Amino acid sequence: MRVTNKMVTDTLISNIQNNMQKLARTQEQISTGTRILRPSDDPSSVSHLLAVKGNIKYNQQYMRNIDDGLSYLYSTDDTLGSILEVVTNAKTSAIQGANGALSVEETTALAYQIDQMIDHVADLANTPIGGKYIFAGRENDQPPFIRYNDEIYYRGGDITFDTDVKQYDGRVAREILAQSEHTVDAPSVIINTGSGDQVKGVFGTTPDASKETITVDGNPVDVRKVEGGILDALKQLRNALTGESVWPPTGSATVPDSAGINAAISNLGSEMDNLIEHRVAIGARERHFESVKEQLMDQEVNLTQVQMNIEGVDIAKASLFLSQQKLTYDASLAAGSTVLQTSLLHFLK
Repeated sequence: MRVTNKMVTDTLISNIQNNMQKLARTQEQISTGTRILRPSDDPSSVSHLLAVKGNIKYNQQYMRNIDDGLSYLYSTDDTLGSILEVVTNAKTSAIQGANGALSVEETTALAYQIDQMIDHVADLANTPIGGKYIFAGRENDQPPFIRYNDEIYYRGGDITFDTDVKQYDGRVAREILAQSEHTVDAPSVIINTGSGDQVKGVFGTTPDASKETITVDGNPVDVRKVEGGILDALKQLRNALTGESVWPPTGSATVPDSAGINAAISNLGSEMDNLIEHRVAIGARERHFESVKEQLMDQEVNLTQVQMNIEGVDIAKASLFLSQQKLTYDASLAAGSTVLQTSLLHFLK
């Protein structure tokens, strides 16, 4: 076979280009720290690599969900602790008012203190976090509790409890693992419509799902009246201290209602037990979320190591390979400059 100058030139250029391509690819691997730059680099490992990266993304999203849920839980826990402190102070005031040693004026002053506690608890019930109200269920973009004409009304999302399956509906939840969703709030006001075993929310219940309309600051608001909760217990104590059933007191009563005060003390004790029960549930959920978060963080470390093992480049080995390729490339250029002597003078020789 006759070898022409064109054949020699084409072969030389092709080899130089191949050497340059290998050199550039090794430089890219070192600069990125990644061995697999394109699927064609290692097709057998790409599917495994994609699965690992997908698991890492899922875990990161679950951890964001957990962090968001924990912010709800921590805020709820702190708020319930503050409410318990208010109830404890109210119970202390009730014991003072029940001993019979205080005058009507002094018990009336205690009643006004209890009325301020009602406002305080109502404010705590409207605690927001990140623009959402933690005791409003899923309709949480506005304060859920309104005190109007000495009554407490609720305008948050519907929260019910199925007595057959012992399960809530309408509460805020977060997915923390695949097909594992858990509530992150405390049930504030439960709609009880059945005749079976009924449960009480943090602030009581409402007897049915129907709403009434009240006017607040000139605007109509659809609400439900709250019954049988901590706010009702505080109202009961306040009225017993004045001996009247209306607020503000008219001054017509001459002595406090001792029996009513004792009943209020007992009722406050029951409400404290209810608050503690809900707070214990929140604390257990906190520990659950924190445990899952630690598990996901450990998994992310392991998955990241697997990812590096699949696609990571050995820098020392790649650097040595780069030096060898550079020598090969330089040698091919030197050989080309010797072989391709195509001037007219060399041709005449």
